[in-house]
Amino acid sequence: MSSADTSRVLTEAEGKETPSHPPFTWTETIMFGLGGYGMYAGNIFMHYGRKAKDLVYQPEKRPDIIKTYECQPGLNVHIFFPPSYDRTATPQHKYPVLFTIHGGGFVVGNPQDSDAWDYDFVRSNPKQPTIAVELNYRKGPVSPFPTAIHDLEALAQAVLADPSLPINTDQAAVAGWSAGGNLALALASLPSMQGRLHAVVPIYPPVDFSIPTRKKVLHRQYKAMKGFRGEKDLLRHVALVFNWSYLPKGVKTEDLVTPLLSPTYVPKKNLPSYVFTIAAELDMLSHEAWQMACKLADRPPPSNPVSGSPEIHPPNALILDDERFAFEERTPTSSYKWLLVPDAVHGFDMTVAEMFKKDVMYPDCTIKRKLCMDMIQEWLYSGPFKANL
Repeated sequence: MSSADTSRVLTEAEGKETPSHPPFTWTETIMFGLGGYGMYAGNIFMHYGRKAKDLVYQPEKRPDIIKTYECQPGLNVHIFFPPSYDRTATPQHKYPVLFTIHGGGFVVGNPQDSDAWDYDFVRSNPKQPTIAVELNYRKGPVSPFPTAIHDLEALAQAVLADPSLPINTDQAAVAGWSAGGNLALALASLPSMQGRLHAVVPIYPPVDFSIPTRKKVLHRQYKAMKGFRGEKDLLRHVALVFNWSYLPKGVKTEDLVTPLLSPTYVPKKNLPSYVFTIAAELDMLSHEAWQMACKLADRPPPSNPVSGSPEIHPPNALILDDERFAFEERTPTSSYKWLLVPDAVHGFDMTVAEMFKKDVMYPDCTIKRKLCMDMIQEWLYSGPFKANL
């Protein structure tokens, strides 16, 4: 796509984008409220429908244990052990743990959404066995910010204190997708979790609520690609409902830079010294994630107002020799790593790809999902897990 075509698409995107941003009008409150509560109710219905289906047709990639804790008895925790784990062994070997947090705009989604990813992750490298623990949280608009963060805090503390789990508490990290990436950063920054979570991997996270959606859609690439990837931004309209649902009622513009809400404003010293940010090129959230990654790495902010590049890239591969797509600032005790997955949409490694299996993007997504998983595993064991062995 030429620069002229790109400018035209961006202009059209800007013109069609609703300029909604807090404080919300009464009209927006009614419209977004109907959408938010409708999604919330639909998510509950789908959750129980999925559980009923699983009783009849158990999925192959399911957790080894589903537990609840007294601190949050209504929130299930899914636990995956590596194949090498022997429950009868005495004494038990202690394993590193990767907490994971599912996405869904803070409104929809359940731990089952990342069951397949966690199942594959604990089997991705037998030489580096890891336990994966999917955390859960209450959703907006019934439970807006900051409820989810403190649900995750309580559950993470309960898991780390659980003597029945063979976890090395000195080797704990957290990863999250989309809204879960935002929550992973917020969780890791809490005083109670500092020093207990040694790394965080936010994957296509929203990190700055102060940037209006109408501007975010201009900060990503639009390419003439076949299939689902050639359409408009996946989040462009639904983000307005998600934002209204998660933001506390009566929120003001100046509240949007609250660090726990917008993690890009969390002081670097309050986060783990290992942060690996992953974003998708065809995602309106990619540029703000890039900005945060540069800030953490003490690099100049991006000079390009659009993340990625306008070219359509070769499929089935990452780009590691271009700093727009990958960089790392590493010391013996820290790593700030950035990865932009080329020609990938929001949710490319999760439910979005699974919803469009017949789309031409599916094989590409599947391969890039595995490449990203391997990079996360290698990065964890080359730094935060290795440092605490």
